[in-house]
Amino acid sequence: MLRGVPTFVVNGFHHSDKYDEVDPRFHCFCDERVIRENRDSIVPYMARRKDKTSYFFYQRGIGVVPEGENVYFVHSKIWPTSSKLRCDLSQTANAWINVIPFAVMCAIHLGFTQIDLLGCDFSLFASRKDAHFYDASNAAQRRESLYQDLQGHAIACRQHEYLRDYAAARGIQIRNATPGSLLDVYPRIDIDELVLRKEAP
Repeated sequence: MLRGVPTFVVNGFHHSDKYDEVDPRFHCFCDERVIRENRDSIVPYMARRKDKTSYFFYQRGIGVVPEGENVYFVHSKIWPTSSKLRCDLSQTANAWINVIPFAVMCAIHLGFTQIDLLGCDFSLFASRKDAHFYDASNAAQRRESLYQDLQGHAIACRQHEYLRDYAAARGIQIRNATPGSLLDVYPRIDIDELVLRKEAP
């Protein structure tokens, strides 16, 4: 389904054996800890895929990962509110609590007007292990308490609401096509109903 579709992936997606098959056009990292944990594993991809994938890092990735023609560091300092949404990456942009709205912000900056979320379960708080589809068997025990997790997810929900309203006011459509996702901020669409556009703006 995704072959030829301009696709964003996030964080440790390169640990999946599907990375080259998905052939992402963009790869986003937001959390400084995640950037540092993935530094050694992502750098070879950044070099090998320099003509295929653009990498967006939160500003704290400067000095952690090497610079390159396909590497961009986003100056994110503004906490998003209903009146302070900044998706222009050529200026100081929003600082998000997690990587999904960061990736959506990058997509909006690049001119995408249809953004469909896949694989956004939004259910990390439901497990005491830091599990992803590509490393479930090696998942580490969570360091955050349930209280911290729930607080973080509540903040993330509110940030998604701000982002949804910002996008809607500009004719940008964000939909959630993730089966069973707990993220109910965006309109749902069945994955089988997706009409995937092959061209990028």
